[in-house]
Amino acid sequence: MLLLSSFHVAAPETSWKLVKEVDGISIYERKPPGSTISALQIKSTIKGHSLASFVALFQDLNSYDRWVYSCEKAVLLEKNLETEMLYYIRSDFPWPFDDRDFVIKNMVWQDKKTFAFHSKSSAHNNHLPAKPDAVRITNFSAEWIITPLENGTYQLLYTFHSDPGGHLPSWLVNSFIDFGPLKTVKAMEAEAKNPKYAKVKFSFINEL
Repeated sequence: MLLLSSFHVAAPETSWKLVKEVDGISIYERKPPGSTISALQIKSTIKGHSLASFVALFQDLNSYDRWVYSCEKAVLLEKNLETEMLYYIRSDFPWPFDDRDFVIKNMVWQDKKTFAFHSKSSAHNNHLPAKPDAVRITNFSAEWIITPLENGTYQLLYTFHSDPGGHLPSWLVNSFIDFGPLKTVKAMEAEAKNPKYAKVKFSFINEL
């Protein structure tokens, strides 16, 4: 006799659905298994000094309040070589909502075949205790993939999923889920053109 109850079948991933196109940026959504909060995928073609200039921006935590939407501050906690770091972010939420904060573990690398730069982040909150004046975000993941094309252009693929926690209903979160990431993508491209990043190099990054 086959005991079906002894087998667990994982919920299937839903496909990405195009929901918006604005200023040359395509925004896709899907519901991850077990979550009522949508995940986002953003695709765009961007321009920049070099692949290393984007890497430099991502590792310059002092710049985050200028391009990461709602970021009030970002503080480095640990850094291992050039490719891994742990940092704290506090996000400014509008009144009457409480601010959010979280600890992020970030890893970066380059695909040696495609030359694509990858930056992958996830919540790593065991490193710091929760603060009484902010809601700790425990569900967060993000990945940036920036692939060089030609003539200073790059293909951007940004995948993002986060549950802001607290008492915000999922329908409310989903209603403005693309607002912050869209602003972040636009501001990231602009900030990466800062001349201070133009000549930065990294041992693990090879330009096309």
